[in-house]
Amino acid sequence: MASKQVEFDKKHKFLILETIYESEATQTCFYKAKDMEYDRTVGIKIIGFDDFKQRDLLLQEARSMIKLEEFTDKIPSLYEYHIDNKNKKLILVMQYIDGLTLREIIKQTGDKRKDPYVIRQNIELIYQISLVLGAIHTSAPVFQHKDLKPENIIVKNKGQLNQAVYLIDLGITGRPLRRKTGTPLYQSPEQRGYLGFISSDNVDVFSLGLIFFEILTGKQLRIGVDLLRKSNEKHWVNIPAVTDYNENVPPIYNDIISKCLQLMPDKRYRNGMEVAKAINYALKRKRYGR
Repeated sequence: MASKQVEFDKKHKFLILETIYESEATQTCFYKAKDMEYDRTVGIKIIGFDDFKQRDLLLQEARSMIKLEEFTDKIPSLYEYHIDNKNKKLILVMQYIDGLTLREIIKQTGDKRKDPYVIRQNIELIYQISLVLGAIHTSAPVFQHKDLKPENIIVKNKGQLNQAVYLIDLGITGRPLRRKTGTPLYQSPEQRGYLGFISSDNVDVFSLGLIFFEILTGKQLRIGVDLLRKSNEKHWVNIPAVTDYNENVPPIYNDIISKCLQLMPDKRYRNGMEVAKAINYALKRKRYGR
């Protein structure tokens, strides 16, 4: 029996409701929009490219999103994408996640960070993030986000029973690990060029450790300032303790974060699921892990 194909082309209109961001430097913009055809709110991401090689790399974001939907529902669903070769743009139409970024939450909880209830809430947020990462890390083939940071984490229905965490901006998820990928403040040592460019499958675990430390203390740890090593040593001279900055955090989280932040990849948790298991164990202990 001969195979059949279905092809169609139609005009699809969207009404821009809000500009979330625009960047000339990265040729990228993101809009909140109304899909007039299906009467739904969507996110539209438009990415410019200079040549076909760059275009094909950008297409990996669409393919990564489609592939990862098999393993987790905590990334935006991709509804459709279009390639505009004439104007050199890739257009992604996706599920719009209405919520707060983790960066906004970190700012909002600044003066309440030492409150035991807020500490518990923040730890549970990291737990949820770890579970999403775990689903991504244990997928086949293995993916890593590679640009995990508070701006790329959205919390929907914060503080409610149906609270959910979503990861966004999956542009380099399916690409091989390269030096200088990701956002400098949240890069793993491998992404910075340490360790002879060792490719590892737990770069996100290091970034998660930095975020975990930050949400509990308000302090952003920096490689070369807070995390130092001597010449070619395979470990940091010292990893700051969370309890030095927030004495109300249960000490067990010093150990969890320290393991996330190890210089050598094989000394860290292997993936997000292992981090989630460690946090879950700590949460079940008396008085939130004391």
